[in-house]
Amino acid sequence: MRLGISSWTYPWAIGVAGFPPPQRSFRLTDLLRRASLLRVGVVQVADNLPLDKLDPGEIRDARDLAVSLGLTIEVGTRGVQPAHLLHYLSFARTFGATLVRTLIDSTDSRPALNEAEKWIREVLPEFEAQESG
Repeated sequence: MRLGISSWTYPWAIGVAGFPPPQRSFRLTDLLRRASLLRVGVVQVADNLPLDKLDPGEIRDARDLAVSLGLTIEVGTRGVQPAHLLHYLSFARTFGATLVRTLIDSTDSRPALNEAEKWIREVLPEFEAQESG
């Protein structure tokens, strides 16, 4: 087992919806540097720091920094729509992540359990192919 932190470790530093933003929001690279200072090896980038809202350059910088610091990245999001999950699978590939965590509900989707299961099963082969590849 490896110790780690999550973007939810610092919600107020990152920003909480419905509240005034911090004077200087934590960036993904800040979170990675904090993990290194704390001497933990895993960082889960969760739904409060959505990767799909970050600039591609920031994603590249974070990936390179994580590699240089020897950190393992786990990807987290909200939502189980197939296109969304596949988009986050691409982030997992970028970071070399072996885990994509999600919650069924998102701000724009609240599927019934049977629909969520159907959507997850739809993309499961691509996730399994990533695991074995």
